[in-house]
Amino acid sequence: MPDRADIDPLDMTYCLGNLAIVEFEEPFRPRYRLVGSNLVRLYGKELTGCYIDEAYTGAVRDEALAVYRQVARDRLANYTRRTLRGLFRSYSYDRLVLPLRRGGCRIEQALLAIYPADRKLVSAEQWQADEDARRFGALVEDRDYIAE
Repeated sequence: MPDRADIDPLDMTYCLGNLAIVEFEEPFRPRYRLVGSNLVRLYGKELTGCYIDEAYTGAVRDEALAVYRQVARDRLANYTRRTLRGLFRSYSYDRLVLPLRRGGCRIEQALLAIYPADRKLVSAEQWQADEDARRFGALVEDRDYIAE
């Protein structure tokens, strides 16, 4: 199990914009500790310091909290390809959540990586451009892969 100190951001400069560090507070409440610039653009506002339950609502919030809880509890990585389907378009992204410890055995953080399947998708305006996804509620289809 990697320790947070084992990760050197200089080794990952090519992907830092798509990474975030999520910190697990007690009682269990995940919070974005650091958020890469590409993820901020995709979300449409700064997420650093925000709690997951404040950043999202409904099914998206519930799913994200369940994944972070599972990663912390089971000490296993989680990979998901998420697809948001509207009436005319669908948007997919890959999400990888890796557990991190900080000097002990307990999982205190996670390293999050998110990449849109369409590499041309770079901003919240593009992500939210399909009005039908917001008006009628996007359908979400997930494919989870858990490390063994």
